[in-house]
Amino acid sequence: MPIRSGDGMTERWQGDGEFVLPAGSVEPYRLWFEYLKLAATDPELSVDDAAYHDWGDYRAVAFSRWWSEHWRSLFAVRTKVAALEPGAVVPSDSGAITLSIPLSGKTDAVLAQVTAYLGKEGFNLQRQGRYALSLNYEQGFLKQLDKARRYLRLYGLWLRHADADPRKRIERSARDYVRWYEGWEAKIRAGSKRRVTPLPFFYKVFVGYLDAVANGVTSRGGQVAFDLGNAENARRQVVRDIKIARRLAANVAKGVFPGAY
Repeated sequence: MPIRSGDGMTERWQGDGEFVLPAGSVEPYRLWFEYLKLAATDPELSVDDAAYHDWGDYRAVAFSRWWSEHWRSLFAVRTKVAALEPGAVVPSDSGAITLSIPLSGKTDAVLAQVTAYLGKEGFNLQRQGRYALSLNYEQGFLKQLDKARRYLRLYGLWLRHADADPRKRIERSARDYVRWYEGWEAKIRAGSKRRVTPLPFFYKVFVGYLDAVANGVTSRGGQVAFDLGNAENARRQVVRDIKIARRLAANVAKGVFPGAY
């Protein structure tokens, strides 16, 4: 089962034929898992353990191993029609019902009876698994997975610098993100022709400004030879990314993903 996925790549594996992932890929669920692991280490958050009772020990296991054990029961929906052999015991399955379908008559008429029965008994064909991505995720979240990956990486770096004062924490997180990105980009370009998601320009501006300050690059008037207005605007955009990342983590801690962010 292919599950490898990460920054700059969306795994398109959709299931095993019998069980299917509603989101059409592994990546949204991987992000949910990774945000949850980080949220569990955030001293400012309290994860609702009851909401994740069936996830097992997600804190201490890698996603690949955890996924193989949990994807069907937590996220997938069953879509394959299966016939029961004569004498078989009717299974107790909350995701399916057992009907006796006659092999006589017209197909359309028989299917109409099945549809009528489902409607009468109040059954709805499930579009989501037990753990469902939040409403309207198809329109927004699935189209912005590159950003969700960026927020996740930044959130992890921000947690790493918890001992710094607020301003230094932002600066160090941004520096580390740019450093990580440059290494990741070089590795990807050297090893494949895979599309590389560009580094947002405001990160380059902000970290470039920090480098200028650190290196004492100044103009004749003693000011840093850098557009301070652009640098401050870039800093605000980095702060915005951190706030979004923290909102996503807060949603996850409550059992919702991605939620409003």
